[in-house]
Amino acid sequence: MDEKTYTLKQVSGQLGIPVYTVRRLCNAGLVAGIRRNRNGYRVLNEEQVNELGMFVKLLRAELTMGELKKYARLQRQGGKTLQERKGMLETQRRQLWLKIQELQEGIGFIERMMEILDESANP
Repeated sequence: MDEKTYTLKQVSGQLGIPVYTVRRLCNAGLVAGIRRNRNGYRVLNEEQVNELGMFVKLLRAELTMGELKKYARLQRQGGKTLQERKGMLETQRRQLWLKIQELQEGIGFIERMMEILDESANP
């Protein structure tokens, strides 16, 4: 029985990202073993789609393409790299929390400014 495969367009729909992003991630070599069908189009199996989905989430968590490539390389090396991968994720988590704090401060400032403007407009 043949394994179910998905075109880049189908993967794009499943992951909610543009086809060109799927292509860019595939070209970066993040997912190993991507094949082409008889028409020359890339096709991914379910496991590859899931793996690509993980990289999309890491990309949304603001990992750079270089960091994604490093993570993919480490992942292929298996269990011996767990601590290094965990360290990468911990570093990114700290950076995201700092960014959230900065954004919250910015929102607080804007809200105070809006209150001041409202008070000025309605003396």
